[in-house]
Amino acid sequence: MGLDLKGNQVKRLGEALVDGFFSSSSFNKLAFETFGKPLGALTPSDQKNPDIALGLISWALENDQLDELLRGALEQRPKNKKIQLIAAELLASSTAEPTPAVATALAVRFEEIYHDQLGLHDVVNWRKRLDAAMRCLCRVDVKLNDETFRAAGTGFLVGPQRILTNAHVAVHLKGTTGRARFDLTGESVPIDVDIPQDSILTESAPESLDYAIVQLSQVPPAKGTQSRGYLTPKDTAPQPGFPLFILQYPGGDGLKVCAGTAGASTQPNRMVYTTSTLPGSSGSPVFTMAWDLVGLHSSKNDNLKMNQGIPMPLIIHQLAADGKVTLLG
Repeated sequence: MGLDLKGNQVKRLGEALVDGFFSSSSFNKLAFETFGKPLGALTPSDQKNPDIALGLISWALENDQLDELLRGALEQRPKNKKIQLIAAELLASSTAEPTPAVATALAVRFEEIYHDQLGLHDVVNWRKRLDAAMRCLCRVDVKLNDETFRAAGTGFLVGPQRILTNAHVAVHLKGTTGRARFDLTGESVPIDVDIPQDSILTESAPESLDYAIVQLSQVPPAKGTQSRGYLTPKDTAPQPGFPLFILQYPGGDGLKVCAGTAGASTQPNRMVYTTSTLPGSSGSPVFTMAWDLVGLHSSKNDNLKMNQGIPMPLIIHQLAADGKVTLLG
């Protein structure tokens, strides 16, 4: 058994094929060179292009030939971005593996695709961006009745004196105070900044976008000679199959990092990924390989057996709709 399709992937694969094969004759060439049959033997060729594409996909699924259709489309349209991205998503989300012959053919093609999409990164600049991100991370602690603190989650600076975390983390700050603990790496003395009572500037409910922006009592001091800075969200969502990194304070421990890959979400307001987290990681930033901020980690997704977060474009757009986008920066 070869690759399978989930959710709206049939629709998006069809749109990608139409983008790459924009005439009946080009679809006929795809059918003949891939399957050795004319287009009319697979699906009526006198239809509109979207119907031809869906007909080809339907035939491929019924005959367990989706792998071959994907391979043929990539070989004939190697630079088409929509075909590249849906192919990467299908390989990442499919329950079944592609057949060995197709897997070998796709491996060659995907070396080109991943290079086009991810590029190569200068090591020195990459490390500088990692260091800059680390300076913005904090553990969110809540003060208890006995004046001790309990770790509630993770947060990160999105302005000189504001952190972003999950609403389900910030709820523990209501009616009490807390602290943001920076630089918990074991390399230096941690920096503590108070979180005053009633410090939540805006939030979205956990069942919605699950974010909260929290005001700190002061601008966190610089780390040595390095300014603290803050993270700027990207108005782009990661494509399935591509690497994602999460900096986090799991289990109330020191700062940790884990890498994984983006998956295909079945929910419009969530992104999913294989990147590992633990309780305490809620509110962590999700980064691309270039340390671009693209998500806010929230929880696990039991149905997909992956972790999930909120895509940054949704948070940016909601803040803009609420007239509060200036809280970012």
